[in-house]
Amino acid sequence: DFDWRLPDDSDTVYLREHHPYSRLILVGHSLGAVVIRRFIADEAISQDSARKSGRHVVPSRFLDAELTLMAPAQIGFQLTGLKALLRAFPFSFSLVRCAAVFRAFPDLIPGCFTLEQLQRETVEMAASFPTSTAFRPRVLWGDEEDVVLVGRFDSDPPEAVHQAPGQNHVTVCKLTKDYQLPCDVVIREKVVAYGT
Repeated sequence: DFDWRLPDDSDTVYLREHHPYSRLILVGHSLGAVVIRRFIADEAISQDSARKSGRHVVPSRFLDAELTLMAPAQIGFQLTGLKALLRAFPFSFSLVRCAAVFRAFPDLIPGCFTLEQLQRETVEMAASFPTSTAFRPRVLWGDEEDVVLVGRFDSDPPEAVHQAPGQNHVTVCKLTKDYQLPCDVVIREKVVAYGT
C-alpha cells in the first residue's frame, strides 16, 4: 500500500502501513467493472485455496472493498443500433472494425467462457465469503443503456441495483450540475431522490 509517486524509502512505506485508509472503494465502468470483478474473484479464490489447505491466511483488504459498477459489461457487450455504435466510438467507424482483433471484444460476447467463468466464480466466492462487501456491489445502469447487456449476478443484492433516468452507457457515470447520482452511489448515500 504505497504511492508510486513517493520516494522508495522505509519511512514512506512505514507511514502508509501504520496509517491505512479507512475505506477502499473500487469504481469501474463497462470493461473496467469486469476487470474489478475478475480481480476480486481471483483474490477470493486465492484466499479460499489457502484456507482450505490449512495455511495461515492474512485476510485480504480487497475483499472488504466497496464496489461500485457503472454500466458493467459483465453480461456481455452488444451495441444496439448505429446511434449506439457512434456514441460508443465517436472517433471513427473503422475503429470498431479494428477493435474486433483486440482480446477484450471476443471476451465480452454474451455467453462467452470468460464472462460465464467470471459469473460462476463470483457467485461461488460470494457464498464462501458471505460477509465480504466486495461481493455486494452497487450497480448503476442508465435506463437508455445501449452498449452492454443489462443484468446482475445472482450474488448481487437486487436492492443495490439502480437505474438512472435519461442516462445511457456513456453518460451514466458523467457528473453534471443536475446529475449527481454516480457520486451518491459511490459514497453510498440514499438514492431514493433519483427515483431508483
